[in-house]
Amino acid sequence: MQKINLSSLFLANIGTTIAIAAVAAVVALVLGVLVTLLVYKNSTEKKVGSANERVSKIISDAENEAERIKAQGKEDSKRALKEALLEAKEQDLKLRNEFDILAIGDIRKV
Repeated sequence: MQKINLSSLFLANIGTTIAIAAVAAVVALVLGVLVTLLVYKNSTEKKVGSANERVSKIISDAENEAERIKAQGKEDSKRALKEALLEAKEQDLKLRNEFDILAIGDIRKV
């Protein structure tokens, strides 16, 4: 009968076990990295989508505010123009009255 060297058999099994464990560890590490990357990618895409929505809302609000300010500016401009025209008409009337008073005074002197 052939004698089996248990120590060499045990060492061969340990080497195979270590090799299998190392391969399993590498596979688990690769899978862990892939899962982490997928989770990170999905999370990042959600954040970017949310940020884009907020940016779109901010731009829309800014455009609306600009239109409101523009309309208000037009109203203010119209009001200022009316006030300036009224002031000019009042000044014209005042100057005409002064001219009439001076002209009547000159006519009386003659």
